[in-house]
Amino acid sequence: MRLKELREERNLTQMEVAKAIETSQSNIGRWEKGLNEPAASYLIKLANLFNVSTDYLLGISNDFDATPATEEKNAFFETEDIFSQRLRALRESDKLSQIAFAEKIGFSQAAISSWENNTREPGIEALLRIARFFNVSVDYLVGYKQELPSAPALSRDEKELLSIYQKLPYDSKQRLIARAEVMLEDETKSRERTHA
Repeated sequence: MRLKELREERNLTQMEVAKAIETSQSNIGRWEKGLNEPAASYLIKLANLFNVSTDYLLGISNDFDATPATEEKNAFFETEDIFSQRLRALRESDKLSQIAFAEKIGFSQAAISSWENNTREPGIEALLRIARFFNVSVDYLVGYKQELPSAPALSRDEKELLSIYQKLPYDSKQRLIARAEVMLEDETKSRERTHA
């Protein structure tokens, strides 16, 4: 996370940052040292304070575009539960139960439920795992950006494969993915032997 770098660039003390985002100086110190991580609502407050995107703040993007999705930058976990809505929509669009999704990202079903019901905030590690799993940005997940990034156009073969995949039940999709991974591994080994 680029918290210390951003704070020092702006000649701010830990205390000044803490007051600006309504937390303690010790929290800022722990976040800067990586001993602990801020909850999602503090991530938004920090991004707003430094006028950077959440992805930039987390160090997962060099694009510091700080154009928030809403006029009210602090809408997260206040009047709108954007993260909760987006998490549920993404999970349901993949036809995953909370239990299946929890297993895939390494968190409990109770954690997924609490995030979707907006009773608990995810930490940075959870946000990163969710963003990677659904191939979206943290900015999108927390409502800092409105739209999903546009996907590249698919070839006819890719569209056909996707169409077949979408028609399969969940278990068959998992078997197809496993087979494709084995095929890819075999192809990689074959190329290595050819170039050796």
